[in-house]
Amino acid sequence: LALFIGVLARYFPAFKRPVPVYADDATLKRLYSRSIRIYAAGFVIWIIICSWVMAQILHQIAVWNSALLSDTAITILPPASAWLIAGICFAFAWYRGPVEGLIRTIMGQDALVAIYTMRTGAYDYADEIIWRYLQKAMIFLGVAAIFVLLDTGIYVYPERIVFNEGTSVFVQKSKPMDEIAVVRLERDTLNEKAISPSPPNYVISFRDGYSWKSNWSDFGEAEAVVRHIARQNRLKIDTVFVDTRKYSGSN
Repeated sequence: LALFIGVLARYFPAFKRPVPVYADDATLKRLYSRSIRIYAAGFVIWIIICSWVMAQILHQIAVWNSALLSDTAITILPPASAWLIAGICFAFAWYRGPVEGLIRTIMGQDALVAIYTMRTGAYDYADEIIWRYLQKAMIFLGVAAIFVLLDTGIYVYPERIVFNEGTSVFVQKSKPMDEIAVVRLERDTLNEKAISPSPPNYVISFRDGYSWKSNWSDFGEAEAVVRHIARQNRLKIDTVFVDTRKYSGSN
């Protein structure tokens, strides 16, 4: 991450705000109108690409971290899509350097001055102070998401399953294998009729009432682990058909 930030700082330095002076408002507005379209397009492209790349990198780091620190190879970790939370936060925190670099390259320094002038005039304040606090907040949220996701996962041992859930950070729930009551595959009859249906969910229920559901996990990874658990404990995986309309109040 430090190397990535350093590259951004080297090739996309932050725009140093000048004190703009324009005698011709019409020229300023035309330049702003052209520039802000490219700025908006650059912002969207940057957020999409950067957040996806960051999610892939962070997910791979989490896989390596689990392989190094965990004493079991049978795990279910948060999918790459979950890491988009942190990726979007960091992409937003770092977007100004690359996007302003794009504007400077395509349209020149005057385009950035025009954007800054119009934005300051429209809202009657300099946005730098607000941006600094917002940037720090997004970095904080991104780092917090990393800590939560790194501590989230399911670890399967011969005699127990350890659940680290994002809703209970740094608190583990260890459940004995012989306490498993039911293993089932829930298929949503309404969802399966959709154009792009989401995968079904595996559910492991224990005798004390605790249940784990695979809806936030990669289906292929969860399926392999659940089938391993069922095979190891000689449990049958029941297929249950559910209708989400019963939970949404539809008739």
